[in-house]
Amino acid sequence: YSLQVTKTARNETIAANLATGTTDEQLAKNYDQLIVTGTPPKPTPVASPFATFSKTVTVAYVDANLAVSTQDTHIKKITVMMTWQEGSNPKSFQMATLKAQD
Repeated sequence: YSLQVTKTARNETIAANLATGTTDEQLAKNYDQLIVTGTPPKPTPVASPFATFSKTVTVAYVDANLAVSTQDTHIKKITVMMTWQEGSNPKSFQMATLKAQD
């Protein structure tokens, strides 16, 4: 049991670090370079040595109440979801942040 807990904690830490890196990459872009995604994109594999993880990045307009909007509100929500398998169990970690137009 303790080995499984250790493996889960390790994978969650890796997923959090990968999500943070991806979020930082997105935040480094200009507001106009963040393309709003309509339907959620398909997950993309992460490069080796983390090939067991996949990531999905979604960008959406949000209003002042953080509700998704179809119009440009000058605020975009960036959501990064990391997914992986532990045995037969799918696992995920999600991180979100906001980018305002300058």
